[in-house]
Amino acid sequence: MPAASDSEVVRYVSHIHVNENKLIQTDSIVIQINNAKGNYAAHLALFYSKSEKVTIEDAHIEDLSGNILRKLKKNEFTESNAVSDKLYSDRFVKEAELIHNRYPYRVVYSYQKTCSDFFSICHWAPCFFLKQDVRYARLIVDVPADNYPVRYKCSNISEPEKKTQDKRTQYTWTSSYKAVEREMYAPVSELKIPKVQVLPLHFKYGTEGSWESWTSFGNWISRLNKNTTQLPETEKQKVDELVSGISEPMKKARILYEYLQKNTRYINVSLKTGGLKSYPASYVAQNKYGDCKALSTYMIALLEHAGIKAYYTLVNADNSIDAWDPVDKNFPNQVFNHVIVTLPLAGDTLFLECTDKDIPFGYLGTFTQGRDVLVVEPERSFFARTPELQPESVLCSRSQSVFIGDTQPVSMDLYMLLRGSYFELLNHYTSNLHRSETEKIIRDYIYPGNYDFNELLIRKENPELPEISLRAKIQTQQAVKNYGRNWVLMPFSWNLAELETPENRTQGIRLNYPIAWSDTTSYITGKQQISGKKPDDIFIESPYGNYSVRFNLTDNQLEVIKKLLIFKGSYPIETYTDFYRFWEEVKSYEKKNYYLEKP
Repeated sequence: MPAASDSEVVRYVSHIHVNENKLIQTDSIVIQINNAKGNYAAHLALFYSKSEKVTIEDAHIEDLSGNILRKLKKNEFTESNAVSDKLYSDRFVKEAELIHNRYPYRVVYSYQKTCSDFFSICHWAPCFFLKQDVRYARLIVDVPADNYPVRYKCSNISEPEKKTQDKRTQYTWTSSYKAVEREMYAPVSELKIPKVQVLPLHFKYGTEGSWESWTSFGNWISRLNKNTTQLPETEKQKVDELVSGISEPMKKARILYEYLQKNTRYINVSLKTGGLKSYPASYVAQNKYGDCKALSTYMIALLEHAGIKAYYTLVNADNSIDAWDPVDKNFPNQVFNHVIVTLPLAGDTLFLECTDKDIPFGYLGTFTQGRDVLVVEPERSFFARTPELQPESVLCSRSQSVFIGDTQPVSMDLYMLLRGSYFELLNHYTSNLHRSETEKIIRDYIYPGNYDFNELLIRKENPELPEISLRAKIQTQQAVKNYGRNWVLMPFSWNLAELETPENRTQGIRLNYPIAWSDTTSYITGKQQISGKKPDDIFIESPYGNYSVRFNLTDNQLEVIKKLLIFKGSYPIETYTDFYRFWEEVKSYEKKNYYLEKP
């Protein structure tokens, strides 16, 4: 019998009753905590907005026989702002801990949430965490039978039982789920978690809207954010001053974008928790901060005053594997969590990320690359696609000179030019961390190893390009070993993840963007000459990527030139054995030492 997960849902019943202008959700939940690792599931967090009312009906701990061990009092729930900033004071969370010290035990709670403004009935999944088993779960959605059409989409779960009685229609889904471990580079969709999404075809949320089509949804977003791009006169004068004498739209846009970066601050609130209505551009002009919606609106207003048309654009932003999921064009729904700006210029369309003060004009990166986005325009909202990162966009290069002799440690000169996710990582941390913390990030993620920095310089050699350079002088014990008349040269390996063996793999692989590295390492012996034969060159080509190593040997130097390219794409489980073979072959060569003889 397979082992139980650290926590499991014993029973979860969610009943949602909808009238035209009110939604009442009543949830009853029993979670079993099987060991100390599962205590995370004993933390209760109920999120709600200012327009919603949440009532805790019951919360207690019981043993497996149903005996109540502890009953939580209502005043033991803490209530606080979900986001610690006055701009978003209408978002709250009620929290409590129901942890016990004898296992297994059960956490039992129920609550009711009432709201009058909603555009979604539910986005339901029976497990609250990955790797959580579900014994029994039921979702009941009860709506008026007449003049209240709904749309639903369900995945990994059977179609609902539908029953109409007393002028009400009830949809019931029943499910259970056996959790599986998520494998390396596997999207969450491979876990086959049951999900149900139910939407009212027509709704009123801020203003009337409809899920009839993506166009109608875009129209609603447009109406919701109508009249938000007016700028104060002082700001208009500033724009005029900044672009005075400049006629080329691209140059104007770049100047205004850099002005936004230097003069505003971003507050991190997603669409799903911060609402969908933007604060007006005048608010940002006055207060110098905002979330993605407000900053994007402000950017559009700056461009608009300069005579450049730009568009409010919805995107699902994340650099995780799952953010790459295509939008279902046949089921309009709220799948977006971020706003950017679409800037159509002659011969090119740029997308502007308005929340990052440190990235170049027009750079999106791993956060929003290769996504379907909804460009919002009254009466004609449409889908576009952000550019995908190409191999040259993510190529990271490394140049290392290792000065070897008969003593330890050896000294090294290091130069790295980082792009893609490594650029984003180092660019972010050098802007926000102290030197010692930055050095730790470099050792942990960018240039792993045990070494000491003698010098370190990080800079953007060209601020208009999405790349950052790292120069360092370091000392290390790990580059060379002396064994009598031999030098053993340790390779500077690229950090490729450990993948499951084919016999243990059950899920496909997805790489959202390419992996590309170029590396030249020179092992220099100074006045000591080298004898012996140089290693054989290596060349590997496959449907998944290419790898090569070339060696150049002179009297006092071994030069090792490596190149790696792994293609982006989705690879089903049927091709995993071949993918794994290529991946492991590269890793095996990356681990091989090089041997040189002293004369």
